Amino acid sequence: MLFRSAIDVSLSMETKDMDENRTRLEIVKSVVKEFISKREGDRLGIVIFGRYAVRQCPSTSDHDSLQILLDQIQLRDIEGDKTAIGAGLAISCLALERSTCKTKIVLLLTDGINNISEIPVNQSVALAKGMNIRVYCIGVGTQSPIHFGDGNMDLDENMLKNIAKETHGKYFYAGNTDMLQSVYHAVDILEKSKYEVKTRFTDSFYEWYVLLALIFLIGRFIVISWLAPIP
Repeated sequence: MLFRSAIDVSLSMETKDMDENRTRLEIVKSVVKEFISKREGDRLGIVIFGRYAVRQCPSTSDHDSLQILLDQIQLRDIEGDKTAIGAGLAISCLALERSTCKTKIVLLLTDGINNISEIPVNQSVALAKGMNIRVYCIGVGTQSPIHFGDGNMDLDENMLKNIAKETHGKYFYAGNTDMLQSVYHAVDILEKSKYEVKTRFTDSFYEWYVLLALIFLIGRFIVISWLAPIP
């Protein structure tokens, strides 16, 4: 299974409304790290977006390195006065283009609206649909309007719901740390790792093999004992 996390790093992600001691981005990074640690056998990568979008980390199964790169993400890594959600989704999809993996998923997380249209959201959605990529959209923040630059940065839930619907994903809202942890837990359950399923399948067969071996040994002992000459 192949995941691409698209994370909003616009300036509004600096707000401390989900937790009085941490910014939105700090909370997101900690929860995403927990999610990564659970996805044994899966390949994951990261895209960050503000005014534009960039690939922070290519798809990898080296989760330790991925978590290090995740820790290094800062709000001012790229220009954050705008939120290019369309670009974040498009770059995430293109990062998965050459993969032969059957299940491709984008986790699109933002606290705002698409307020720069170099890559329109509808074109990015069409790209995701054409590549059979499922998109889970996650809106974060307390939903109170925050003023940055030239306007209020409201969360556009209708847009996120539409992206999820069109790509056969789901939309989630998280207003605090516990809610965000619950969101990623839900995604973890919805998209069970094939590695985990295979391991459980193998383990169940192993138990049957052990039981059959014990039955065979006990039967063999009984037969030998019955055939043995009586002294």
